[in-house]
Amino acid sequence: TPIYLLPVETFPGHLNNLYLIDHPGHPLLFDAGTARPEAQAELDERFLEIHQHFGVQTRPEGLAEVIISHAHIDHFGGANAFRERGVPITIHELDARVLEGFRERFLLASRDLALYLRQTGMSRESWIG
Repeated sequence: TPIYLLPVETFPGHLNNLYLIDHPGHPLLFDAGTARPEAQAELDERFLEIHQHFGVQTRPEGLAEVIISHAHIDHFGGANAFRERGVPITIHELDARVLEGFRERFLLASRDLALYLRQTGMSRESWIG
């Protein structure tokens, strides 16, 4: 079964390696990148490149499954784009809990970070950018 490396800039200056496992009858994508439109467009470009260079017929909408390796946003953030295309998403149950509560975790972490920065004496202007 061929495996293709799909490097995608998931955030500005942050490259992630996603992988197409082109298993006959059940092609898989390992990790989904982020939901940033630029990252999703770049992933579509990677699929086009492997089609042009290797003749791979698999397209993002033709995937049998997307497997999320772990609950970091640069690995799961683009999962909804695949779910909307009807592609099933697979993730470990412990990581699924992180995704289910991601918005709350993000808000709490942001609040805690802001509190920490204030306690260090940094002005709000210096860390809001």
